[in-house]
Parts: sequence; structure tokens; C-alpha cells
Amino acid sequence: MSRRFKASLGLLLVSVIWGLAFLYQKDGGDNIGSFTYNASRYLLATISLLFFLGFDKKKNNKSYVLGLVCGLILFAASMFQQYGVQLTDYTGKAGFLTDLYIVVVPLFGLLNKEKIESNKWFGLLLCVIGIYFLCVNQKLTFNIGDILLILCAIFFAFQIVFIDKFAKDVSTIRFAIGQYLAVSILSWIFAFCIEQPQLHAIISNSESIIFGGILSITIGYTVQIYAQKDLDSLTASLLMSLESLFCILFSSIILKETMTTKNYIGCIFTFIGIIITQIDLKKLKHKA
Repeated sequence: MSRRFKASLGLLLVSVIWGLAFLYQKDGGDNIGSFTYNASRYLLATISLLFFLGFDKKKNNKSYVLGLVCGLILFAASMFQQYGVQLTDYTGKAGFLTDLYIVVVPLFGLLNKEKIESNKWFGLLLCVIGIYFLCVNQKLTFNIGDILLILCAIFFAFQIVFIDKFAKDVSTIRFAIGQYLAVSILSWIFAFCIEQPQLHAIISNSESIIFGGILSITIGYTVQIYAQKDLDSLTASLLMSLESLFCILFSSIILKETMTTKNYIGCIFTFIGIIITQIDLKKLKHKA
């Protein structure tokens, strides 16, 4: 079995995990509160990563500091996502709206006066059409959960841009520990101020916390990092984009959700737009 094939299987597994994670997020947030759930799962992810420090060759403490700063962005993205999953009318939407970060990232290039390729503008247009079919109701208004999920995508895009600008040569594990610790600490502060978390409630929802902390964050992001080393960016992006399809699949099977025809049309437009955005025209021209 080739390294490329193993990497592809790894990212496919990650997409399945992330697609299913939306259901666990909804369950955990509904039962113990959004801040308590995020605080618990990010704390668990932080602790689990400590066991990997021995394998880290880049012993750079600056990575912790950059991770903590980036964690402020991740905190906002995670909370918008968590509340969005709980408040949207269909959980299956969450994967597609979260994946909009792929379309948003290139737009940050405008701040540096970078030229954006035509396919990215076309992909953005398709996603805007998709958002209309997915989110705008008969009264021409948005569901609050959908708005939060779109904001979540914007902050995830901001996080990616931050990492690209400031964290290229840092220790991946130390940076991740800093990120997750920042999210956990901030979430605990808000949890105790707003939700008054109870230990017995957290323990009774350990399944959702373990899935969201260990499988979704620790294993998911770790496999993603190593798998991308053996795959080209387009293949990796396509495989990871499948999380939106798995999200809607699991929502249909497990939660018995059935969206409207209009919503499904929105999913198609959004998914195609995301795929088109990820095509690297420069590489295609070079190969041609």
C-alpha cells in the first residue's frame, strides 16, 4: 500500500469523523451548554497532546505563545460553530456552511492587493447562490444559527491566514497545545459565568466530549497534518471537503432530518463552489 493511498484513506477517515462530529457537538451543547462542552473537549485535546511532546523535534517555546494568540481566533470560530449547530434548523447545513472558510481564505489576499484567480470568484458566486437556497427562508430572512455558522467560517479562514503568516516554522504540537489551551481557558471562564457547569453532567456526557476532543480534534487534526505531506493540495482539499457530505448523510440517518428541496439545491451549489475554489489554475497551466 503506497504512502499516497494511506494518506488518502486517512483524510477520508478524518472527513467521516468531522462529519459525524457535528451531531456530537449538537448533543453535547444541548445537554451541558455550549461553553461547558467546548471547554471540556478542548481541555481533553490539550491533555492528550501532551503525550506527543516527546516526539516533537522543534523544541521552540515561541510556538506556545503564537498558539495562545491564534487560540483567541479559534475560540471565536468554535463558539460561533457550536451555537450555530445548536440553533440552525437542520444540522446537515452545518458542514456546508462551515466549509465556506475555503472560499473566504482567498479573499484575505485582497488586503495585500493580491490578484485572485477567476475560478475563485466563480466559486464564491456559486457559494453565494448556495447560501441563498440553504439559508434564506420565505420571509427573506436568515436563521440565527446559519448566520453564526457563516461567521464561524470567516473566523476559521482568519485562523488559517494567521497560521500561514506567523506560524509556518513553529512546532506543530506546541502550537496546537497553545491554541487548544486558550480555547479551553476562555470557554471555562464563560461557562462558569453563564452556565454553571456540573461535574456529574459533564461525566454523563463523556461520550460526546471524548468524540469531540480526542477523535475530532486530536486524531483528526494530527492525521490531517501528516496525510497532507503525501498528497497534493487539491486532493487533500477535496477529501476534507467531504465532511459536509458526511454531515448531511449522518444527520439524515441518525437524526432523521429531511431538508427541503430548496436546501438540497443550496448544498449542491455550495459544494460545487467550494470544489471549484480549490483548483489551482497556475499548476494546471504549468502542467499543460
